[in-house]
Amino acid sequence: MFLRIDNLAERLEDIELLQKWLPYNFTSELILSYKTHLSLNQINKFEVPMILIALLDEKPVGTISILNEIMIKDNSHSPWIANMFVEEDKRNLGIGTYMHNYMLDEAITMGFDTLYLATNQGEYFENLGWIYNSKTKETTGNEVKVYMKELE
Repeated sequence: MFLRIDNLAERLEDIELLQKWLPYNFTSELILSYKTHLSLNQINKFEVPMILIALLDEKPVGTISILNEIMIKDNSHSPWIANMFVEEDKRNLGIGTYMHNYMLDEAITMGFDTLYLATNQGEYFENLGWIYNSKTKETTGNEVKVYMKELE
């Protein structure tokens, strides 16, 4: 098996798949914002927002994003790791961790020294070195935990 990460900018044909994987209310806004970003920044697609696709034997199996804003009430921090998803039958193979680490490397390359994420999957991210920061609410009203990670 061969696992690699590609920028969605190179695989626009996978946008429909992302729309199936991620919550509809957020995905439409994210994809529109991303398409606008790409049309304005075709020379440098390696900026925020960035959406990555994990490919296992060239088949899309997961995604992760780095965004300036996410759907929470307090967006005072930035940038955010968001939309991490691995197809259910491909979980527990290390794909999520691989995407996570790849995105951290991209964030360092972009010059960031701290990243944030909002999740209720705290234990998973704590095991990857994320530190609990605070609680906030999503725009839907659901409470989520905010984590931060200092980049080296």
